[in-house]
Amino acid sequence: MPGTGSSLLDTHMLRILYIEDDEFDASLAQEAVSRHDDTVRLEICQTFEDGMERLAASEFDIVLIDLGLPGMTTDEVIAECIRLQTHPIAIMTGSADTDAAYRLGKEAGASIITKGADGIGIKMGVANAIGLYERDVERNSAALAKLDELGRIFAPVGAE
Repeated sequence: MPGTGSSLLDTHMLRILYIEDDEFDASLAQEAVSRHDDTVRLEICQTFEDGMERLAASEFDIVLIDLGLPGMTTDEVIAECIRLQTHPIAIMTGSADTDAAYRLGKEAGASIITKGADGIGIKMGVANAIGLYERDVERNSAALAKLDELGRIFAPVGAE
């Protein structure tokens, strides 16, 4: 975990919540992951709402979310990814406009995985998402520590 010198990638079983409405795409990802790696468990929800309920009720290491969920615009999916900064995020896309997908992923601080990726491609995208998340946690922790230090330095000024 961040700050301890270890990573989510060092855990024995990596639990991924995959929010994907298309059963075929979900089954392809499930097959790719299970064929490649028995240390990854992929749990699938077909709606964003179901995914958020499952996330609240169970522990997951990462959230993988389809960029094209029904009933949600791309901007809404990105906004939700930004809100979900309590977990590493990877965005799964079948979009032909990969430049836009990568731009949106950067906006959300998420890794991008192209639909149809094999197990290795999915695991690489997941590893990237975990790396981005852990880097952000470390950066935010350092910023908070600096703010705390500044607060201690300037506290006597305000106390007079």
